[in-house]
Amino acid sequence: VEVIKDLEEKQKQNETLLKNQLSIKETVLAKQKSLESEQAEIRTVMNSINSQTNDLAAQNKNVEAEIKKAQKALDDLFDSLNPPSFDQEFNGKFYWPVPGYYYISQRWGVGGHTGMDIAGGGISGKPIVAVADGRVSRMQSGWNSGMGTSGMASYGNYVILEHGKMDGKNFHTYYAHMSRTAVSPGQTVKAGQVIGYVGNTGRVFGANGGYHLHIEFRLNGRSVNPYPYLRK
Repeated sequence: VEVIKDLEEKQKQNETLLKNQLSIKETVLAKQKSLESEQAEIRTVMNSINSQTNDLAAQNKNVEAEIKKAQKALDDLFDSLNPPSFDQEFNGKFYWPVPGYYYISQRWGVGGHTGMDIAGGGISGKPIVAVADGRVSRMQSGWNSGMGTSGMASYGNYVILEHGKMDGKNFHTYYAHMSRTAVSPGQTVKAGQVIGYVGNTGRVFGANGGYHLHIEFRLNGRSVNPYPYLRK
């Protein structure tokens, strides 16, 4: 009889343990379902974020294209409203814009580059000279980081000179990323005259703090490769 009682007691204990195990199992399964539901929600949110990110990236590209288009229209308008004050045909003789520094860190046309970059160790603060006789038709001398790096703000402190006509076309030169300028709007300058100093204002990249001169040649508002002209 005692043996039977012991067995019955053990049976009751086992049944209690089994109920506990089943209860724990149900709790674990419920938590698992909850986690799976949360993971599904997370995946849905992540998919939505990825979709929005892709949409924003596409919109950003469109905005950049519109900015470039608008800037191009402004440049064309600028050239049309500011005809050269020199009537004579340009004689084709040029000064090198940063005397003593001849390393070209970025050539014209590479990746859509509209000018030529002149750089080199120790170039920071070196004088920039007018490549030819001209007149200051446009400039920016107070660039700061709050102005951003799009449109003409990407040029930082800059000077634009008009030089009359070359090959029958209105001829301008652009000098960008200056630390400071040395001329004033409307001023007439001579070839070789200092018009500013090499800096890294605006949208700049590269070693040595990005110090370099970005120079452009434009004929009727269209950029052309400066190197063949300056090499002469």
